[in-house]
Amino acid sequence: MQATLSQRTISQVLADAFEVYRKNWGKLTAIAAIFIFPLTLLGHFITHLVVVQTPSRAEVEARGFEAFPAGFWDAVIGAVVLGILTLLITQIVQGAIARTAAGAVLDEPLEMGTAYRYGLVRLGSILLVGVLIALAVMGGLLLLVIPGFIFLVRFSLSVPALVIEGTRGRAALSRSWRLTRGQGWHTFGALFVSAVLLGLATSILTLPFAQNWFGQAVAASVGSVLTMPYAAMVSVVLYMDLRAREGQSDVNVVRREFDAAGVPA
Repeated sequence: MQATLSQRTISQVLADAFEVYRKNWGKLTAIAAIFIFPLTLLGHFITHLVVVQTPSRAEVEARGFEAFPAGFWDAVIGAVVLGILTLLITQIVQGAIARTAAGAVLDEPLEMGTAYRYGLVRLGSILLVGVLIALAVMGGLLLLVIPGFIFLVRFSLSVPALVIEGTRGRAALSRSWRLTRGQGWHTFGALFVSAVLLGLATSILTLPFAQNWFGQAVAASVGSVLTMPYAAMVSVVLYMDLRAREGQSDVNVVRREFDAAGVPA
């Protein structure tokens, strides 16, 4: 990491994020794989059970609820429980990955245990930020659609602000909003291109298994493990870029904020 923060073009944001990802891919993917891989596999399996046991429309019309086998409702309950569990665990993993990504960009490497401890301790804050963003985006989409995408872009750096500056809840959203002020298209461009690239990568992995739910589940799990860290890295590098555009050039200031935002040993 250079001694000063610098402004980057969209291509430079993506390239710099990939370079840091390449140097730290082992640790980043390991953090993601521990929970994301088994959760994704289990999610596909339960979805497969629900689909297999779902009766046809004609059967439902003829027999009503009796057309649904007992295993169907067990699978549905399992899907709901797994969904809640996945939501909570994913927030921990995202916090751990975001913290590790920020440390990698700042040349302050973190051990896997430290990263996960951060994600666990900050679970409430990360979950709150995610819920607030989801509510804002859904509200915007229900109104006129376009405001939903605006909110999504303007709040996209809330998690980097949380893990680097220690801001939480609405303060994290406000910080992201200030950082992206006047940089909406720049932010949207970097996030959109990275999302398209990651989506293509996942599609390439899962396409050969379109007719095989287990193969598709494994491929989707691998895709999630590989793409989640890069998506986090893009957000962190973009955050650094916007800090530079804001006028903050001293990387040591950001390092001090990063250290202060950590959790006690």
